[in-house]
Amino acid sequence: MGPICWPRRRSAGRRLHGPLPRDPRWTARRSSQSRCSRCTALSCSSTSSRTWLDATCRGSGLRAARSGVHTEHHRQRSYGTEADPEYFPYGRRRPILILISLGASLLAPLALAVRFGVLAPVSWIVPPLGRMVRERASALAINPRFVRLAPISAAGRVEEAAACAVVWMAVSLWWNGHLPTSALACWAATVAVASGVNAVRTLAAHRYDRDEGELRKIDQLVDSCTIDGGRGRRMLIIGHTLVAPLGLRFHALHHWIPSLPYHNLGRAHRRLVATLGGDAPYRATVERGFSPLLRDLVRRSRRSRL
Repeated sequence: MGPICWPRRRSAGRRLHGPLPRDPRWTARRSSQSRCSRCTALSCSSTSSRTWLDATCRGSGLRAARSGVHTEHHRQRSYGTEADPEYFPYGRRRPILILISLGASLLAPLALAVRFGVLAPVSWIVPPLGRMVRERASALAINPRFVRLAPISAAGRVEEAAACAVVWMAVSLWWNGHLPTSALACWAATVAVASGVNAVRTLAAHRYDRDEGELRKIDQLVDSCTIDGGRGRRMLIIGHTLVAPLGLRFHALHHWIPSLPYHNLGRAHRRLVATLGGDAPYRATVERGFSPLLRDLVRRSRRSRL
């Protein structure tokens, strides 16, 4: 088995965002974070390795919505709290919220058109609306309580303007009969399906039982999930790979070593399983498929009265 490719350590002085003014709350939050000897959250970025979602995001402005946001999901002081954009305690809430989350993901085409075709140009003219759009409509998040404090970089501004131009170009071409309605419908269906599949994968990424308080790194690991159907179930593995390709199903390992590239997570997982003892905490994260995780999440949610 070949060596695992470990990424180079990021320079401590490298800026994660552009030269735009930063929100004081964002600066204060970053300065108060402690660095873990095993995993530094500042080294984890959605750009450390390109996933299938990044490919969907290119040209739509969504990649800018992840910049400066995904790192909050890995910070020890924000994981599982209101400051975590990618975590919501579904296991402690009513099942209807799970259905709302899945249903909302299917409205991604409409949300993208409104966000970049309407809100973006108006926010450039109305500063108060611009702040609201940055805080509430500029993050790829599942947590409705999350407020984005990270500034949008210069590259993100360019992507936002480009996405706005694409929206209005498509509308103009469709209005003048140069773009068939079937083409728009095909695009909308593709984005809706990709968003829906990603929503299902996201629901199986964690236990979603944490509601408040800072967690230790080991607790974050146990709260995360690993999908491993076993080598003897080829069709099951193919299905898991289609839903969560490029190592996305090894989410617990991604949280333990966030700087490890996604394409090496599978190899690292197999080495860990072959060497760890039976009582190792990492083994508690392993499930045989998405269905057991989703059923368990719904079962815990049905017991909740919140």
